[in-house]
Amino acid sequence: MARTCFRIALLSLAVLLPAEGFAAHSSDRVQFARDIYVEPGDTTGDLVCLACSIHVRGRTTGDVVTVAGSIVLEGAQVAGDAVAVGGSLRLQGASRIGGDAVSIIGGVHRDSEASVGGDFVSLGRPLWFLLIVILPFALFAAFIALIVWLIQKLRQPAQPYPGRVPTARG
Repeated sequence: MARTCFRIALLSLAVLLPAEGFAAHSSDRVQFARDIYVEPGDTTGDLVCLACSIHVRGRTTGDVVTVAGSIVLEGAQVAGDAVAVGGSLRLQGASRIGGDAVSIIGGVHRDSEASVGGDFVSLGRPLWFLLIVILPFALFAAFIALIVWLIQKLRQPAQPYPGRVPTARG
């Protein structure tokens, strides 16, 4: 399990680095907000996709990583790991992953013919995303709203008591 976490950390680091420069002179593909398609008979290196999905029908010699997108393997051969963060991982037909298959905050669908050479890890559904990411932001926003309300309340002038009418003496 520690080895899987280490691989996930390395793959995440690869996503955070300016991967476009690394992929300039190789068969690696890096996309942002544009799906990646690998057709039957095609061979690629690493595939990295941010805010998009990866569809593989051919073969990859490296890892397949997507953040905020899905991975669909249709009879594909992946030599490395397949990691989907915030999206689903779908292995259809006789797809084969040589390394680990990891899905974080997303669903995993695997046909009976599909195989994974390493670990098969699925860390939760969208409920985990709500608990880990959205809930702290919501609590922080509620705390800020409370502070703003208190400041506004303290800045208002004191209201006279409604049962007593002020009189003018003079």
